[in-house]
Amino acid sequence: MRPLASLAARSLFARVLGRVVLVVAIIKVVFLAEKLTGILEEVLGNGGNLLYALAVLGLTSPEIFDFALALACVIGGYFAFVAAREERELVALSAAGVSWGLPVRVALALGALAFVASLAVSGVVDPLARHATRTVIFQLKSELLFSRITGPSEGTLVETIRGRTFAALSDGSVTPPHESLF
Repeated sequence: MRPLASLAARSLFARVLGRVVLVVAIIKVVFLAEKLTGILEEVLGNGGNLLYALAVLGLTSPEIFDFALALACVIGGYFAFVAAREERELVALSAAGVSWGLPVRVALALGALAFVASLAVSGVVDPLARHATRTVIFQLKSELLFSRITGPSEGTLVETIRGRTFAALSDGSVTPPHESLF
């Protein structure tokens, strides 16, 4: 027998899943709002624009997924089951002859779905997102360094990339007169 074969099970599962998605979204928004200033500082400090900042912000969102999902399953499941109890849905289902195991089957199905989602995000999506984030930041740093070295600018840039320190100096005594690299 399928765990969510009945209409009542699917209805209760949809209610639980809706609450879980809502809680995950709220946790992600709070996490991303907390990370926003650091990401803006890093991206804009390396010569990026708002699109790069939004890309890096989007790429950092899988970091919190596992924690948010576990918390959301507990909170969303609790509120959905309490709402079903307070609205007397579980009593009506019991009176109609539906087994008391319905909430247990719904909770187990939610746990199985959360396991698969967590495995997919933490095993595939998060490593790819972290790599893409490092790639974007490295690209911004290298473009900034290259533009400071080759183009005229005011100020000095000292940057360390992979253990090597580069310095682009703005000095009139250096040949060529606009920049030099040490």
